[in-house]
Amino acid sequence: MYGNAGKLTSAATDSFRLAEKTVPMRTGGSVPELLIPARNAAELIRILEGVNADVEIYYTDNQLSLQTDGVYYTSRLLDGSFPNYKQILPKKFTTEAVVLREDMAGALKSLSIFADKFAQVSLSLDTVKKSMFLSSRNPDIGEQISTIKAATSGESVSVSFNGRYLADSLQSISGDSVRLHSNGPGKAMLIKDAGDESFLYLAMPMNR
Repeated sequence: MYGNAGKLTSAATDSFRLAEKTVPMRTGGSVPELLIPARNAAELIRILEGVNADVEIYYTDNQLSLQTDGVYYTSRLLDGSFPNYKQILPKKFTTEAVVLREDMAGALKSLSIFADKFAQVSLSLDTVKKSMFLSSRNPDIGEQISTIKAATSGESVSVSFNGRYLADSLQSISGDSVRLHSNGPGKAMLIKDAGDESFLYLAMPMNR
Protein backbone atom coordinates (compact mmCIF):
# COMPACT_ATOMS: atom_id res chain seq x y z
CA MET A 1 0.00 0.00 0.00
CA TYR A 2 1.26 3.48 -0.88
CA GLY A 3 -0.21 6.85 -1.69
CA ASN A 4 0.55 10.04 -3.60
CA ALA A 5 -1.18 12.73 -5.66
CA GLY A 6 -4.43 12.22 -3.78
CA LYS A 7 -4.62 8.50 -4.56
CA LEU A 8 -4.08 5.43 -2.37
CA THR A 9 -2.90 2.30 -4.18
CA SER A 10 -2.97 -1.26 -2.86
CA ALA A 11 -1.26 -4.16 -4.61
CA ALA A 12 -0.90 -7.88 -3.91
CA THR A 13 0.77 -10.81 -5.65
CA ASP A 14 1.38 -14.52 -5.17
CA SER A 15 3.85 -14.75 -8.09
CA PHE A 16 1.17 -16.30 -10.35
CA ARG A 17 -1.04 -13.20 -10.48
CA LEU A 18 -1.02 -9.61 -9.38
CA ALA A 19 -3.83 -7.19 -8.56
CA GLU A 20 -3.77 -3.43 -8.06
CA LYS A 21 -6.57 -1.13 -6.90
CA THR A 22 -6.45 2.67 -6.59
CA VAL A 23 -8.89 4.74 -4.56
CA PRO A 24 -9.03 8.51 -3.89
CA MET A 25 -7.64 10.01 -0.68
CA ARG A 26 -9.52 12.92 0.84
CA THR A 27 -6.32 14.35 2.27
CA GLY A 28 -3.32 15.40 0.26
CA GLY A 29 0.27 14.42 0.80
CA SER A 30 1.73 10.97 0.39
CA VAL A 31 1.83 7.60 2.14
CA PRO A 32 5.08 5.59 2.14
CA GLU A 33 5.09 1.97 1.07
CA LEU A 34 3.44 -0.13 3.79
CA LEU A 35 3.62 -3.94 3.73
CA ILE A 36 0.72 -5.74 5.43
CA PRO A 37 0.82 -9.50 6.18
CA ALA A 38 -1.47 -11.47 3.85
CA ARG A 39 -3.55 -12.87 6.74
CA ASN A 40 -4.14 -9.40 8.15
CA ALA A 41 -5.04 -8.07 4.71
CA ALA A 42 -7.69 -10.80 4.40
CA GLU A 43 -9.13 -9.76 7.77
CA LEU A 44 -9.26 -6.15 6.64
CA ILE A 45 -11.17 -7.16 3.51
CA ARG A 46 -13.82 -8.92 5.58
CA ILE A 47 -14.14 -5.88 7.86
CA LEU A 48 -14.34 -3.27 5.10
CA GLU A 49 -16.75 -5.21 2.86
CA GLY A 50 -19.66 -4.17 5.06
CA VAL A 51 -18.53 -0.57 5.60
CA ASN A 52 -19.94 2.39 3.69
CA ALA A 53 -18.03 5.21 5.37
CA ASP A 54 -14.70 7.01 5.22
CA VAL A 55 -11.68 5.10 6.54
CA GLU A 56 -9.01 6.86 8.59
CA ILE A 57 -5.51 5.40 8.32
CA TYR A 58 -2.72 5.86 10.86
CA TYR A 59 0.75 4.35 10.63
CA THR A 60 4.15 4.24 12.25
CA ASP A 61 7.34 2.46 11.18
CA ASN A 62 5.99 -0.92 12.30
CA GLN A 63 2.23 -0.60 12.75
CA LEU A 64 -0.86 0.29 10.73
CA SER A 65 -4.24 1.24 12.23
CA LEU A 66 -7.60 1.84 10.53
CA GLN A 67 -10.68 3.39 12.06
CA THR A 68 -14.12 3.45 10.44
CA ASP A 69 -17.78 3.14 11.35
CA GLY A 70 -17.12 2.14 14.97
CA VAL A 71 -14.35 -0.31 14.04
CA TYR A 72 -10.70 0.09 15.02
CA TYR A 73 -8.18 -2.37 13.55
CA THR A 74 -4.41 -2.58 14.08
CA SER A 75 -1.90 -4.63 12.12
CA ARG A 76 1.84 -5.01 12.30
CA LEU A 77 3.84 -4.03 9.24
CA LEU A 78 6.46 -6.17 7.53
CA ASP A 79 10.03 -5.12 6.91
CA GLY A 80 11.31 -5.15 3.35
CA SER A 81 10.01 -3.83 0.06
CA PHE A 82 7.33 -4.95 -2.38
CA PRO A 83 8.50 -6.10 -5.85
CA ASN A 84 8.73 -3.25 -8.35
CA TYR A 85 5.81 -4.62 -10.35
CA LYS A 86 5.39 -1.45 -12.41
CA GLN A 87 8.43 -2.54 -14.41
CA ILE A 88 6.74 -5.77 -15.56
CA LEU A 89 3.43 -4.19 -16.58
CA PRO A 90 3.42 -4.03 -20.39
CA LYS A 91 2.89 -0.62 -21.96
CA LYS A 92 1.80 -1.93 -25.38
CA PHE A 93 -0.16 -5.00 -26.49
CA THR A 94 -0.52 -7.04 -29.66
CA THR A 95 -4.08 -8.15 -28.86
CA GLU A 96 -6.99 -6.46 -27.11
CA ALA A 97 -10.56 -7.63 -26.57
CA VAL A 98 -13.67 -6.49 -24.73
CA VAL A 99 -16.27 -9.03 -23.57
CA LEU A 100 -19.30 -8.93 -21.31
CA ARG A 101 -18.34 -9.75 -17.73
CA GLU A 102 -21.44 -11.90 -17.20
CA ASP A 103 -20.67 -13.98 -20.31
CA MET A 104 -17.08 -14.65 -19.24
CA ALA A 105 -18.02 -15.43 -15.63
CA GLY A 106 -20.74 -17.86 -16.72
CA ALA A 107 -18.43 -19.64 -19.14
CA LEU A 108 -15.66 -20.05 -16.56
CA LYS A 109 -18.12 -21.41 -13.99
CA SER A 110 -19.39 -23.99 -16.49
CA LEU A 111 -15.88 -24.94 -17.61
CA SER A 112 -14.73 -25.57 -14.03
CA ILE A 113 -16.68 -28.85 -14.12
CA PHE A 114 -14.53 -30.16 -16.96
CA ALA A 115 -11.16 -28.72 -15.91
CA ASP A 116 -8.29 -31.07 -15.08
CA LYS A 117 -6.50 -31.24 -11.73
CA PHE A 118 -4.52 -28.14 -12.69
CA ALA A 119 -7.76 -26.19 -13.39
CA GLN A 120 -6.36 -25.45 -16.85
CA VAL A 121 -8.48 -23.38 -19.19
CA SER A 122 -7.49 -22.42 -22.73
CA LEU A 123 -8.40 -18.85 -23.68
CA SER A 124 -8.35 -17.97 -27.38
CA LEU A 125 -9.06 -14.56 -28.89
CA ASP A 126 -9.97 -14.73 -32.57
CA THR A 127 -9.74 -11.27 -34.07
CA VAL A 128 -11.20 -12.47 -37.37
CA LYS A 129 -14.30 -14.12 -35.93
CA LYS A 130 -14.57 -11.44 -33.24
CA SER A 131 -14.90 -14.10 -30.57
CA MET A 132 -13.32 -15.44 -27.42
CA PHE A 133 -13.17 -19.21 -27.04
CA LEU A 134 -12.78 -20.76 -23.59
CA SER A 135 -12.20 -24.50 -23.30
CA SER A 136 -11.27 -27.10 -20.70
CA ARG A 137 -10.69 -30.84 -20.91
CA ASN A 138 -10.59 -33.64 -18.39
CA PRO A 139 -9.81 -37.15 -19.73
CA ASP A 140 -12.16 -38.68 -17.15
CA ILE A 141 -15.11 -36.38 -17.76
CA GLY A 142 -14.94 -34.81 -21.17
CA GLU A 143 -14.36 -31.49 -22.90
CA GLN A 144 -16.29 -28.26 -23.20
CA ILE A 145 -15.85 -25.18 -25.37
CA SER A 146 -17.66 -21.90 -24.76
CA THR A 147 -17.86 -19.13 -27.36
CA ILE A 148 -18.28 -15.49 -26.36
CA LYS A 149 -18.77 -12.49 -28.63
CA ALA A 150 -15.89 -10.04 -28.35
CA ALA A 151 -14.82 -6.68 -29.72
CA THR A 152 -11.25 -7.46 -30.76
CA SER A 153 -8.23 -5.81 -32.31
CA GLY A 154 -4.71 -6.93 -33.16
CA GLU A 155 -3.50 -10.51 -33.55
CA SER A 156 -5.34 -13.72 -32.71
CA VAL A 157 -3.86 -15.50 -29.71
CA SER A 158 -4.35 -18.62 -27.59
CA VAL A 159 -3.04 -18.95 -24.01
CA SER A 160 -3.70 -21.41 -21.17
CA PHE A 161 -4.45 -20.19 -17.64
CA ASN A 162 -5.56 -21.50 -14.30
CA GLY A 163 -9.32 -21.00 -14.65
CA ARG A 164 -9.70 -20.04 -11.00
CA TYR A 165 -7.28 -17.16 -11.48
CA LEU A 166 -9.35 -15.81 -14.36
CA ALA A 167 -12.56 -16.17 -12.37
CA ASP A 168 -11.03 -14.38 -9.38
CA SER A 169 -10.26 -11.33 -11.51
CA LEU A 170 -13.95 -10.88 -12.32
CA GLN A 171 -14.93 -10.70 -8.64
CA SER A 172 -13.24 -7.30 -8.39
CA ILE A 173 -14.77 -5.92 -11.59
CA SER A 174 -18.16 -4.26 -11.12
CA GLY A 175 -18.70 -2.99 -14.66
CA ASP A 176 -20.61 -4.76 -17.40
CA SER A 177 -17.56 -5.29 -19.65
CA VAL A 178 -14.04 -6.66 -19.24
CA ARG A 179 -11.02 -5.58 -21.26
CA LEU A 180 -8.31 -8.19 -21.96
CA HIS A 181 -4.79 -7.30 -23.12
CA SER A 182 -2.26 -9.83 -24.41
CA ASN A 183 1.18 -9.91 -25.99
CA GLY A 184 0.96 -13.45 -27.28
CA PRO A 185 1.45 -17.05 -26.07
CA GLY A 186 3.54 -17.44 -22.93
CA LYS A 187 2.93 -13.85 -21.86
CA ALA A 188 0.90 -12.60 -18.91
CA MET A 189 -2.60 -11.27 -19.62
CA LEU A 190 -3.78 -7.93 -18.26
CA ILE A 191 -7.44 -7.84 -17.24
CA LYS A 192 -9.30 -4.61 -16.46
CA ASP A 193 -12.77 -3.20 -16.04
CA ALA A 194 -13.53 -1.73 -19.47
CA GLY A 195 -15.00 1.38 -17.87
CA ASP A 196 -12.80 1.79 -14.79
CA GLU A 197 -9.05 2.36 -14.80
CA SER A 198 -8.71 2.07 -11.01
CA PHE A 199 -8.30 -1.73 -11.03
CA LEU A 200 -5.98 -4.06 -12.92
CA TYR A 201 -5.22 -7.77 -12.69
CA LEU A 202 -2.24 -9.55 -14.24
CA ALA A 203 -2.51 -13.34 -14.71
CA MET A 204 0.50 -15.50 -15.59
CA PRO A 205 -0.06 -18.27 -18.17
CA MET A 206 0.36 -21.99 -17.56
CA ASN A 207 3.46 -23.18 -19.40
CA ARG A 208 3.29 -26.95 -19.35
